[in-house]
Amino acid sequence: MKNKKIISLICALSMIISMFAGFTVVKADAIPGIVLETEQTTSTEATVTAKYVGFDSGVNTAQLVITLPAGVTVKTATTPFTGDPITNPDVEGQYTISFALANNKTTEGNVLAVFDLALDDLTKNGTVQLTGNTYIGNLTDNGKAKYTLGENLADASTTIKADPSATEPPTPISKPDVTDATKPAEKEEVTKGIALSYDGKDGDAYVVTANYVGFDTGVNTSQVVVSVPSGATVEATTPFTGDPITNPDVDGKYTLSFALANNKTTEDDVLAVFKINTNTTSNFDVAILEGSYIGNLTDNGKVKYSVGDETYPLVKDSVKVPVVAEPKNEVSLAEKFDPEAVSDVEDTADDAYLAIEVTKDDDSNPEYGKDYVAYYNDVELSEAQLNNLLAGAYAEDEDDPISLADAARGIVFKYNDGVNIRMQLVADGVVLTEETTDNSDEPTPVTYKKPTLSVKASKTSTTVGSGDTITVTATYDFKDYADNATVAISADNDTLDLATSSGFKIEYEQAEEDLLDLVTKIEDEVTLIDNIAAKGTIKITYKPGSVGTAKFTFAITGQNEAGTVLDPAVTGSASTKINKVSTSGSSSSSSDKDNTSSGGGAIASGLVDSGSSYLPSLGFDDLGDVTWAQTAINTLAAKKIVSGVGDNKFDPNAALTRAAYAQMLVNAIGHSTDSADTYFDDVPTDAWFYHNVAVASQLGIVSGFGDGTFRPNDLITREQMALMTQKAAVVMGKSLIGADNGTFTDDADIADWSRDAVYTLSDAGIINGMGDGTFGPQANATRAQAAVIIYNAF
Repeated sequence: MKNKKIISLICALSMIISMFAGFTVVKADAIPGIVLETEQTTSTEATVTAKYVGFDSGVNTAQLVITLPAGVTVKTATTPFTGDPITNPDVEGQYTISFALANNKTTEGNVLAVFDLALDDLTKNGTVQLTGNTYIGNLTDNGKAKYTLGENLADASTTIKADPSATEPPTPISKPDVTDATKPAEKEEVTKGIALSYDGKDGDAYVVTANYVGFDTGVNTSQVVVSVPSGATVEATTPFTGDPITNPDVDGKYTLSFALANNKTTEDDVLAVFKINTNTTSNFDVAILEGSYIGNLTDNGKVKYSVGDETYPLVKDSVKVPVVAEPKNEVSLAEKFDPEAVSDVEDTADDAYLAIEVTKDDDSNPEYGKDYVAYYNDVELSEAQLNNLLAGAYAEDEDDPISLADAARGIVFKYNDGVNIRMQLVADGVVLTEETTDNSDEPTPVTYKKPTLSVKASKTSTTVGSGDTITVTATYDFKDYADNATVAISADNDTLDLATSSGFKIEYEQAEEDLLDLVTKIEDEVTLIDNIAAKGTIKITYKPGSVGTAKFTFAITGQNEAGTVLDPAVTGSASTKINKVSTSGSSSSSSDKDNTSSGGGAIASGLVDSGSSYLPSLGFDDLGDVTWAQTAINTLAAKKIVSGVGDNKFDPNAALTRAAYAQMLVNAIGHSTDSADTYFDDVPTDAWFYHNVAVASQLGIVSGFGDGTFRPNDLITREQMALMTQKAAVVMGKSLIGADNGTFTDDADIADWSRDAVYTLSDAGIINGMGDGTFGPQANATRAQAAVIIYNAF
């Protein structure tokens, strides 16, 4: 009857860890040798692979003889050796494959042979075994030395399964040894007595404080006797007035006695503070020992409440001092095993027990109390007490039994990272349940990419015509915070009244039709766009109707996959200052292309015949300090290759952007009407510079950077300008041959990719140095310098 109950419990409780049934490896006992590996996913087919081990130089001849179980046949047998293998089934259930390589060649890998098996009538698991005249010829002996099975070649076998989905029951862990260790006691709560607390370290000393509990009126005399580690030295103090009497009695024991006159009491509940210096490397306990007492004030100190006294009993206490850091991971047996089911097993099985097996990832031996420790009902156990609880040694104690079910309810393991605990419930030699700690590495924290937001205005300070449009563009990348992303757009109008503007609208490139209503003004209010895409562009356009300044601010927020909201929001802003609104027409060129904020200048399209008459002055009144560039500037302006910035200004010393110079070159060589496309990541199709950058890219004048960008708004350097100019001259078929003008003194600073262009243009008289013998390759080129180079080149 008992066996039937056990079988029933096995069916009900079995929580066996499933194992991957399709792959089995059985290693040979020693090397050199052969290992056999089985790969099996169905009950009708299996593959057995034979590999050699221990032959560093490879093998060049071998013979394998395998024995198969009844109902198994070989469909194919292959080797990585050249030529067809000789496959001869000698006798029923035995199969031979022989092969050799000439000229001392070796196998490319360690595979000797692959057997594809048909499991025609396999009703139970079977074994594939190396047998017979199996040998390996070693390359170091030119194949003459044969390592033979049974003599100097290790044996091997592997299992094929009738039912690959079936799992094998785990092997039971041995029953823990039972010793005469003291049964763990429940921690006694101090209701009237002395309680100890561990209060950390003071330098190298461990601090333990003794407090009295349950004496409302205080105490005026007391003696505290505690246990300390053998060899420890102790400094003890009390809050009582006067020097305390400190007497170390014997090694491992310390006594502190004191009294107050005139019926005074301690100011608080502290009796004594012990600072313990010890060389121990293990955790230790400090406990209240017999001989400790407290004199109560109400009895003028005449009545002493003593540890062990029956008339006036005093409850004692102990505290653990953690020399070794406590393991941080925790698992309880109750999480893994149902205590009631464990109780049923214990009642019906002849031999039932709990067992653990502890291992470490680094294969070193785990140390109890350091790598892992067990508690029972919050009391730390010795290793012997733990084993007794798991083995059920205290279940028969008539006075205070502790059953297996009690152990399952109360035992908690704490363990370090890299420690693994396998737990079993075993009954009559059968593992009913096996569980393991989940000690996988903590997932690598996800690093969320910081969102980017770039806000730019097409004009930052300018005079505009009555029909000109101001554009403010916000380009953002919120890839990792795209969930529930929202953009808030606000305008600080300052002196510019947007209400007098016309054509005011917000465009969002990812928006579906009619998702956004066109707005006529923002004023100081916030306009929200919800559920924006992870990456995109938002553009505000308007035609100013009055002078003044407007500041547009974009604030984008969202949340990542972990649900963390981006707070504070990422913000960006741009200001546009309108100095003057002209009613006579636009001050920009006929190209209808906007200027860049870096002073690139609006560039007119169309190259005028190079023989056109030179106009000595176009009214620019700010060329006085660039007399060396006046001819070039005025000539290019006359040919509508460059224009001013308004108010009779050319702004010759303003820096130039890469996009602006690309446009100057395209216009100067007469290709501004070409059709072209480009795929630079940062050159949107609606940008003012898109067409000319695309043409320059198609002609090979610009090539961008390795990350797929052109960086149109970066200020162009002199060496970048030299390279682009040289390439444009090549497109025009212009000869660049000239006299050698020597080497610049900062030659070492000129990049290798621009060196040829710099010196070619210098020798041809197209580009000059800085007047001090240097070229200044990384210096930003100015509008005046660009005009001179364009003039000299074309």
